[in-house]
Amino acid sequence: MMKLLSKIRLLLVPLLLAGALSGSAFAGSTALVWKPLTLLNGWTTYYRDPAIAVDAQGVIHFRGSIYQATGTNQQIFTLPPAYRPSFSYIYLTVDTVDSSTNRIYFGTDGKVYADAVTYSDIQDFLSLEGVSYTK
Repeated sequence: MMKLLSKIRLLLVPLLLAGALSGSAFAGSTALVWKPLTLLNGWTTYYRDPAIAVDAQGVIHFRGSIYQATGTNQQIFTLPPAYRPSFSYIYLTVDTVDSSTNRIYFGTDGKVYADAVTYSDIQDFLSLEGVSYTK
């Protein structure tokens, strides 16, 4: 086990020094500047307020967790123009209250929708943590 850890360390250190992990804290990147998202259609904060940020490489990042307190409209929020994807739709899998895999759709018009086999799974809890895409 110790030999394996030593090999991993030997491989990782040169990568860090060379900046191969750009965009990470290890590569000397600056902290992300988070902007709050305005929730629509009865969606509200579950634990952490939803927010959006863009990194130096142009990757769009999301954070926060939400649920739909009222209503059944699947649109969660609208992205500001600078954060909208450049192609039709991007979907990402997301964990919900029962750990099922579901989808969030990002439209080029900025509209963002939740989708699931069982919609009530998303209404109860939807995490945006770790969701990202390249613009």
